[in-house]
Amino acid sequence: MKTQRIHTAKAPLSTGIAYLFLFVFVYTAFEKSVDFQTFVQGMARYEDFKEYAMPLAATVIGFEILVAALLLFERTRLIGLYASLLLMIAFTGALYYITYVLHSSYCNCGGFINTLSATQHLWFNGLLIALAIAGIYLHRFRYQLSIN
Repeated sequence: MKTQRIHTAKAPLSTGIAYLFLFVFVYTAFEKSVDFQTFVQGMARYEDFKEYAMPLAATVIGFEILVAALLLFERTRLIGLYASLLLMIAFTGALYYITYVLHSSYCNCGGFINTLSATQHLWFNGLLIALAIAGIYLHRFRYQLSIN
């Protein structure tokens, strides 16, 4: 009985976290796609990315859409949560590199995220990384409880 209560409490939390990531990735992919040329030009500003700006921009948008699709369905949600974690780690690493190695504060992530300072953006990404880890834990824990 107690196990069932824990199981039902975890389900909405992990699903809510998955839907939050779904929203974030669809939102940012849409924002980047609407003004794709600006997104590509933003990446091309940096010598390290200049040569690969166009394919890299398309790949980022493609991955965001793919991960959002994985998060949409229960069967693929755990894979989507792991992919969300990996994407957020990659995005945070890139942001850190651009900010502290290339000494730039330019962000072309899309939408309201562009209005954040580099520090705020890193904290925001850190929060999303923590939520991805929590979502994975809650999703896995919920299925472990239902097996027992």
